Amino acid sequence: MIRAFAEPPAALVTTPWTRFLFWASLALMVGATLAAFANNRRVQRRIYWSGRLLGAAGAALAVSFHGGWRRSLAIFTGLAFLSVLLALGLA
Repeated sequence: MIRAFAEPPAALVTTPWTRFLFWASLALMVGATLAAFANNRRVQRRIYWSGRLLGAAGAALAVSFHGGWRRSLAIFTGLAFLSVLLALGLA
């Protein structure tokens, strides 16, 4: 008898840092989407900055499992700087 798969397919390996990275990217996307549909400018800014900073913190936390606190700080600083550039319309 010929079987299509000799072994069962490997399960998706999830580690703590992949979960943090998933939630960080989700916070970035949801924040950007909700900010685009907000009518009030003040609410739009709060949603934008909350999503961006939560996403940056989640990405920094995800990197801290592998790279330590220096790399984590560099990721957070880089994403926060990119958020400022995007808010100013320079990127």
